[in-house]
Amino acid sequence: LWTVIVFTLGLIICILSGSANISAVQLHWKNLSLSLIMFIFGAFYEEILIRGYLLTRLCRSGLNIWISLSITSLIFSALHLANPDMSICSAVNLFLGGFFDGCIFLLTGSLWTAVISHCAWNWLQGSIFGFNVSGGEFYQSLITLEYPSYNLINGGLFGFEGSIICTILLLPSVFVLIKLVSKNLKENE
Repeated sequence: LWTVIVFTLGLIICILSGSANISAVQLHWKNLSLSLIMFIFGAFYEEILIRGYLLTRLCRSGLNIWISLSITSLIFSALHLANPDMSICSAVNLFLGGFFDGCIFLLTGSLWTAVISHCAWNWLQGSIFGFNVSGGEFYQSLITLEYPSYNLINGGLFGFEGSIICTILLLPSVFVLIKLVSKNLKENE
């Protein structure tokens, strides 16, 4: 639900600002299904590596949970540095997204929840809303977008993760999750 809200608001802002236009809406079941499978595997791989292994190891080593989250989120963002059209804004948003998924993992204790969150983010962003995903365009999306220009509002060729609107929408979400994780930690002491 959170992801749907973020991308719906992001798309509305892009349209109202003139940074994007919907040129077509076409249902391609095969593309939606194949892209979902691809994004499940990608999310599964990245979440096992970053949250399941690295974050868990750092936390178990006695390192402060917030430092552990920051390190793994930085690594998660850095893994995307070679992606096409990466920008400072993209790197910040990937860091925030990594922090978000890390908080979800710590809050629920379930790697599956982080995998689902990560997969939903990529699939909705690319396959439903028609933005590029981390600089890549994978399958025909439900919504086809046209851009009068690539800019910081629509995220350019990197996709919505390269947008300042994404940053603005991610920050309060991460803040809420930090509060929930902190509350959970205090209750478990």
